[in-house]
Amino acid sequence: MIKTFSLLALTLVFTGMTACSQPSPQKILVQDINPEAKVELEALKRELNVSTIRDLKDQKSEIWQIPKGKEDQLQEAIRSLKNAQELNLTALQQDYRQLFVRPSQSPQLSEAQNRLLEHMKSEKIASGRVSLFELNEMPFVLHGLTKGFDQRDGFPDRGTLKIQLSPEEQLSVVKTESSLTDGGYIWKGSVKEKDGDVMLLANGDSITGSLNLKGKVYSIRPLGKGMHAVIEKRTDAFPDDHPPRFQKTAEEANQARDMPPSPPLDRNERVDIDLLVAYTKRVTRIYHNVENDLIRLALAELNASVRQSSLGRIRFRLVHSYETKYEETGNWDDHLIKIKPEINQKRQEHSADIGILIVDDGDYCGEAAQIRASKSKAFCVVHHNCATGYYSFGHEIGHLFGARHDRYVDNETTPFPYGHGFLNGNQWR
Repeated sequence: MIKTFSLLALTLVFTGMTACSQPSPQKILVQDINPEAKVELEALKRELNVSTIRDLKDQKSEIWQIPKGKEDQLQEAIRSLKNAQELNLTALQQDYRQLFVRPSQSPQLSEAQNRLLEHMKSEKIASGRVSLFELNEMPFVLHGLTKGFDQRDGFPDRGTLKIQLSPEEQLSVVKTESSLTDGGYIWKGSVKEKDGDVMLLANGDSITGSLNLKGKVYSIRPLGKGMHAVIEKRTDAFPDDHPPRFQKTAEEANQARDMPPSPPLDRNERVDIDLLVAYTKRVTRIYHNVENDLIRLALAELNASVRQSSLGRIRFRLVHSYETKYEETGNWDDHLIKIKPEINQKRQEHSADIGILIVDDGDYCGEAAQIRASKSKAFCVVHHNCATGYYSFGHEIGHLFGARHDRYVDNETTPFPYGHGFLNGNQWR
């Protein structure tokens, strides 16, 4: 585990270091470096032959390597520096590419955190494996996500993160793409040994994410104050995609309809599609922050799928999200009917092209109001647990644009002959 200590506690960390108990050299994370102490610290490092492995300038931190036998000298020397009294040092006793670490002791969760955790464990699609972790030291997390560690840190592969799935299982994930958005830092990676994909969204001390690994689906959910839960989901327990009523929606799409002509498009011009997302009070209660932990992640997955489909000029944007006063009463069939007046009004207010209602009703994963939707029916309903990782958020939006299911279950050719999903055996679609 990582052991954190202040300057006053340096003796506790370095006392008793021997060739048997502590390999040499020792690596430490140095945080809260006062710029005014830089010159003194550099002179001190030269004197004691302490090397800087990594300068984490953005976080006012550095990773040092201390030669064997120099620990006591370093301790005394730092205490004598006028501008280094607030220095925070962390002895590194593990692979610091880890995104999460196991709590050093049984964490004292708040009432709100316990409520979130218990709900995650009770969900129908939870396998029972819900593991609790805390975020690694922030300089490691930020540098690992944005720039990545490499040979200078003693690691052979650049851009790799380590993610704990459970206390016993850890993944090595290689970055494939990343970007900074107004909703946080988006990081996408692949897991070669498990033929899987990982999507992460970092915002402050919260990281939300989804992992698809050879038929297994995991979710990373923040609990607040750096604490996170990793949930293994039962893929056989996901709800059906749509309610039976959707069959009628599909049949209606077979009929020719008068649609306004599409304006000519420049194939090199970027197309922005604006989304408005509403969510119920029941959804609010089971997330630390609905917009950051659910909606922004679903949006990141949607835009990634667009890029992978060679449609990179298309970008979906979130223009507004809010908690609706709509109560989840009755059955699933009520949602589309009852939310229509409100969500269309909100779409108009915020100039949104599409509206989405996220619910906690687990009977089905989602439903679009229409295949190739008209202006008044450009909205859909999605169950929160299917929205990310299972991709129902993008699935229902695809229906609104005219996409149908794969040809194995729907061989109709309207509104577009090519508008079908792709099925890769029983692995993914």
